[in-house]
Amino acid sequence: MSVRTFVFALCWLALGASVASAHNNADACDARIEQPALVTASFADPLTNRTASESFTLNLTGISDPACRFDIGFEEVRGQDGLRREHGRRTMPFKIALDSVGATVIYDSENSRSVFTSRTAAPANGRVTLHLIARAGDTPRAGRYEGAVRVSVRARGQHRELHAREIPLEAFVPAHVRAFLTGVSASQGSYAMLDFEELTRGETGRVTLRVLATGGFELAFESEHGGRLAHNEIASTFVPYQLSAGTEAIDLSGLAIATETAGRRSRPNRSHGQGVDLPIHIRIGDTTRAPAGRYQDRITITVSAR
Repeated sequence: MSVRTFVFALCWLALGASVASAHNNADACDARIEQPALVTASFADPLTNRTASESFTLNLTGISDPACRFDIGFEEVRGQDGLRREHGRRTMPFKIALDSVGATVIYDSENSRSVFTSRTAAPANGRVTLHLIARAGDTPRAGRYEGAVRVSVRARGQHRELHAREIPLEAFVPAHVRAFLTGVSASQGSYAMLDFEELTRGETGRVTLRVLATGGFELAFESEHGGRLAHNEIASTFVPYQLSAGTEAIDLSGLAIATETAGRRSRPNRSHGQGVDLPIHIRIGDTTRAPAGRYQDRITITVSAR
């Protein structure tokens, strides 16, 4: 039986007027935190850029004396250990920083024991701009991730909280997919050519489709000649072949189906952000009555995120 211990440390940010009175009585200082709006960090392409940043403004209101100095503290609430994916246990680490790249971090959900020791003076209006930085990690999974941090204010040099609020946070990872072809010498990522040289029955060729996705995806196959190699010079002369994707045979004869932009869709696959290598096999059919010449077909594979 394992026991998990959650440790939460309070991180503080100094706020206040640009000039503080040396005779200021901290007990007389008072301020309130304006309720922050929901802060959302959205990933444009989580498979390329694994971090997302969104700025937000924290406002202090009801400041009793412009000469007062305040500390603002941050801590995670409800033992969430990061932003939690809706209806799931998957979490996403995040930071709150003074800059969009995380050079000056105030709070880190993965390192809650580290106290922020730097000090910065807020403008006299009590406003400071902060940044939520979310990190999708190496295996991004599509969905909405939610959480919150508790922000509190106290007078400089005092331990008593004057006011506290929760900042609702979220990060959104869209359904996204990338794919490219590998495994043959004439491969350029989005294009590959299989050259069988001399066609014989039963001859096979293979190319690998590598798919990166944040969730489920669909494959769509379309053959220019309905799953047949067409003679370059003699019309209506073909050599049949069979295509399979992984262990599934793909019927390419449905070229006439115009309601879809592709002929046959395979069952959806799930990669959860990891790379999936799908072998594409071609097996040549009967060539006994095929006249000499060059035969070719073009297969278009469309990969769509779900």
